[in-house]
Amino acid sequence: MRDPSRVKAWVGRFPSRACLDAYFQEVYEAGDGEEEATPPISAFAAGQGERFYDHDALEVSFSPGPAADLRPLLEAHSFSTSYVDAVTLAVHSSGMRDANTLVLFFGVGLEHPRSVSEEGVALDYLGAFDCDPAAESVEARRLREAGIPATVRLEIQSAGHARFQGEAVRAVVIGSRGLVIGRGGIDGDGDAATRDVPYLDVAALADADAVAAVQVRIYRDPFDQWVVEDLGRNGLTSIGGTVLRGERSMPWHEDRLGVGAVTFRWNSFPDGEPE
Repeated sequence: MRDPSRVKAWVGRFPSRACLDAYFQEVYEAGDGEEEATPPISAFAAGQGERFYDHDALEVSFSPGPAADLRPLLEAHSFSTSYVDAVTLAVHSSGMRDANTLVLFFGVGLEHPRSVSEEGVALDYLGAFDCDPAAESVEARRLREAGIPATVRLEIQSAGHARFQGEAVRAVVIGSRGLVIGRGGIDGDGDAATRDVPYLDVAALADADAVAAVQVRIYRDPFDQWVVEDLGRNGLTSIGGTVLRGERSMPWHEDRLGVGAVTFRWNSFPDGEPE
């Protein structure tokens, strides 16, 4: 049950995004008929002495490198205007100076939260904090006041499906972590700015053979403007018909983003245009 009136918070340290994802990966295995024999659904559940929790109540964010201030990560989480100051103070008091991870759990469950220290993994439990379920995130408030959408939606206009987080998709919503578009996966081709970013694989789409593994990066700049950056430098990235050659562009609503022969519609208002 998600009850946002209270939020439990941890600050953590993980060696990589892959390690973090593995720690929170959920696997559902049947026991031998006894509830006590059912294994925990994730390493995180096991570390908290639980077999199960509502994953819809869990939010996790990660910084590719140790962050001097985790407040920017915290500001992107749900309802964060109601607890950002209290949790930020607790983070600064935690003593974990090279933290790169925030974990939040809203509501009933994980009734005996604890700190965890294992090989390569450290989580410091900060406590439970008041949370207003009617509040917006700090990030959403800032973007709303600036008239900048907190998310955008890319919609494939060509035939076929791309792959995103293991699923075939015709559209993807881009949030605060941004997006990398390419063919076949990043592996060793990405750099620190792209390796931990969600990845959209266009390999299954027609005429995508020439697209680079890291063709396009989409992100918000320090002024919160949405930016499309061509990283392929092969003449296969375009915005509104204009070819980018290692350049950056700030798309408008309804612009067409070209990645090789694949065309995307840039939808700045996935929830409807503001009044």
